[in-house]
Amino acid sequence: MASAVLPPIRPQHLLPHWEMLCNTIGERRAGSAAEHRAAEYLLEQYRRLGCAEARLEAFPCRMLKRAEARIEIPQGKRWVRVPCSVLAGSPSTTPADRPVERELVWLELPDQKERLKPGSLKGKALLVFGPLSTDTDGHRKLVRSGAEVILWVDDRLPMEWPKADGLLPEWVRLHGARPTVGVAYRSAYQWRIDGVKRVRACVRTEVVDAVSYNVVADWTGRDPKAGMVAFGCHYDTQLGNPGADDNASGTVSLLALARTLGTRARKKPTRRGLRFISFGTEEQLSVGAKHYVLKHRREMNAHAVLFNFDSLSSALGHTELLIAGAPAVGRWAVERLAKAGLEVRPHVAITPFGDHFPLTVYGVPAVWYHRSNFPGGRWQHHSPHDHLGTVSPEALCRILNAAAPLALEAAETPKLPFPRGMPKEQRPEILRLARDLFDLPV
Repeated sequence: MASAVLPPIRPQHLLPHWEMLCNTIGERRAGSAAEHRAAEYLLEQYRRLGCAEARLEAFPCRMLKRAEARIEIPQGKRWVRVPCSVLAGSPSTTPADRPVERELVWLELPDQKERLKPGSLKGKALLVFGPLSTDTDGHRKLVRSGAEVILWVDDRLPMEWPKADGLLPEWVRLHGARPTVGVAYRSAYQWRIDGVKRVRACVRTEVVDAVSYNVVADWTGRDPKAGMVAFGCHYDTQLGNPGADDNASGTVSLLALARTLGTRARKKPTRRGLRFISFGTEEQLSVGAKHYVLKHRREMNAHAVLFNFDSLSSALGHTELLIAGAPAVGRWAVERLAKAGLEVRPHVAITPFGDHFPLTVYGVPAVWYHRSNFPGGRWQHHSPHDHLGTVSPEALCRILNAAAPLALEAAETPKLPFPRGMPKEQRPEILRLARDLFDLPV
């Protein structure tokens, strides 16, 4: 176990980067000029920290260049416009230049999925309450229903504003999609009480081929055969918000850890190398992480463990640790973090909704640092409220000052206290998700 005392990470180490990402650059939509500016900024910071091996790794993506939607409901003798948010990957309605009045059909998913029949919703508007489909069959049923437009209400977020989100790019590419917008929970709830049966809707989008980047920075270890310890985050955002928590918090975390661990490694290289990966295009389901594993497929066995940092700066909340790998991974992490003064809620789970997942497909154990603030996740998630006024540098520093010694131990110990690979009983589901959601070769 590493015994070296690391210098503390303080708010002043985080705030300049947070300000740059959220207030100067702002929304960092995948493939956009702002996302590219953020990638260049991160590259510059790693080089300033003395990392000669910092680089950009380009990959193709789809960029939402234009997104406009108009949803109206009847109130007495007039139609009233309601706030909505176009989901990334959504096609346009026909026509896209004016609202068209349609009958509104309500569907509660996943329990009422079997009501979807081919062509059964042709020419109608469908309001989905609950998660959009998490399997290919459910997505195809939505597409084949023929709904003219889908109004989606995330049942985890009972807020007064619509949530921004995206459709899975592989499903859109392979199976198509229906025009889809997010509607606020409170709006839809009131519609139901008021008996709203018709809506006017139009969606106009323009999606173009673009380029995104993974920013990769390496500090070489002293034992080439020992592999590397990887640190991951994403730096892109959804439409219409600066992403202070999701995920500028993870982005500034990597820079802070690189400052602490990388600076130490320059003076005395760790046994294992250190690799910091800032992924682009996560908000379209970890597109950057997928391209990373495809590019570095032959190196996957050299990744001893991945520490992923995503949405971990809520001022009031619960610090959670999502574990991917053998039970020993979680026991080791929880025990060491507790000794460093950080109590966490550990969860052993298979989830494709994080940048660690494409790496775990190829056997890389992962620890995902996360901080929730209510049972549905985070109240400000994917909304304009995810700004610097709703995050806590102090809460983030508490996590990072416990995470750094854990990472240093992983980088220095001759033998890690856990095996590589995923538990045998989890492999079928991991492989299904890899094929179904990511089209990864397995």
